[in-house]
Amino acid sequence: MRAYELMSSRLPDLKGHFPLTSTLILRILGLVDAAGQSSFASGIVKSLLTQNRLYLGGEEAGKSIQHHLRFSVEYLQRQHLLSADGRPLNFAGLVGHLYFTENAVFAFHSLLKSGYFHRLCSSIHRNTTDTLRTLGLVMAHLFNRIEMRNWNTRASEKAHADSGSFSLPRLPTEAEDLLIRHNNETLEIFKAYASTFIDQYLDDAPDRNLPLTGIAVGGDKPRILHLAGDLPPTKLRSPFSALSGHSDDFKSIHELCSNIRSGVFLEESAVPYIPIWPHDVATPFNSYIYDFLKHGDYIALTRDNKIKQGDVWFLLRDFSLVLATIVASLTNFIRADTNLDDDDMIDLEDDETADKDTVCQGVETMKDIKHDTARSKPTKKKVVESWEDDDDTSEEDVAVPKQAHDSAATAIESPTWEGDGKGLVDVLDAFTLLKQDFDDKFHKAWA
Repeated sequence: MRAYELMSSRLPDLKGHFPLTSTLILRILGLVDAAGQSSFASGIVKSLLTQNRLYLGGEEAGKSIQHHLRFSVEYLQRQHLLSADGRPLNFAGLVGHLYFTENAVFAFHSLLKSGYFHRLCSSIHRNTTDTLRTLGLVMAHLFNRIEMRNWNTRASEKAHADSGSFSLPRLPTEAEDLLIRHNNETLEIFKAYASTFIDQYLDDAPDRNLPLTGIAVGGDKPRILHLAGDLPPTKLRSPFSALSGHSDDFKSIHELCSNIRSGVFLEESAVPYIPIWPHDVATPFNSYIYDFLKHGDYIALTRDNKIKQGDVWFLLRDFSLVLATIVASLTNFIRADTNLDDDDMIDLEDDETADKDTVCQGVETMKDIKHDTARSKPTKKKVVESWEDDDDTSEEDVAVPKQAHDSAATAIESPTWEGDGKGLVDVLDAFTLLKQDFDDKFHKAWA
């Protein structure tokens, strides 16, 4: 955490060793679209994807990169972030600006596009306290999460009943169900990714490598003896894992990535999902953000929540940056003529004072929004992602996904929020109030 003091801007955390992420692909396609889908921009993308530095392991690793790109684009299309021809849509700008929170940003977006935040924030002006309390709980479950240390699962019920417990309460039922559904949809997409990769490149290659050592066992073409009562051979799952009676029915993305057959490179950190407690992980998360929203006492975070004293400021600062980015992006989305541009988003990351200025600008803009909502409702605005010029990674391989699943793309339902202009304004109001409340406590603690 101390290293952040030496950096002029916040860098995304290193997660795994896979070079492609879904937000990177989304931002790159935004840059290509901003260039007018020119052949020059497309050429840069293709040259990037064929660089040896992008992957190690020869031709096989290159195929994995291309295949992962194709299914990441399909995921983005199903999330209403890309059109059929690879153009950014709807909340693509918001997701792109929150790239440093990946994969939490996709969980946030799934709640936003499903209309959950619209329904939650509809009572922001009638029941402000409870609405902000619930909104803060949901945000604490998504961003800057820290698992509880030395958690005793046997005593979990007792701990939650105890008022001295500093673990996050469970998500609201509706939000939890929506996030589980998002994870299941993502699981199906990447099961299809593994299946088609095996069909294309590994159909004639038996899986003979032991999972831990990688040592090959058996012959090149082993004889398969079927006995009465045998389980059918697995396609996706490692045959060594299948010895325990498991099939290709995976319950979670973690199980898929941990038990995939050899030859299929599937990095869990590159799959756009977050585990949900208690469905995907047994350990709950620390409630330090939720508690700080309630009492504003940073000393209690080190004493009760056991957060290291040197980490408290940075963790709270990161959460403040997340809220500032959401407020600025929603303001920019609702009012296409607002003065918030891409340079403002860079300032949000570079300078803490810009957070406060941008939020104030958003508050002034909202006054006009409330008068104009009836005549100017949010539209599916094409987003230009040219806000980070130093990112060479302009990659556009949209031709492949466009051909592959056109029928699937047309069958995607419209987002729930679409056309609900007043509801989106309420969401912006709620996040602005949450941001102001959090920042007031944050600045007061370090005044």
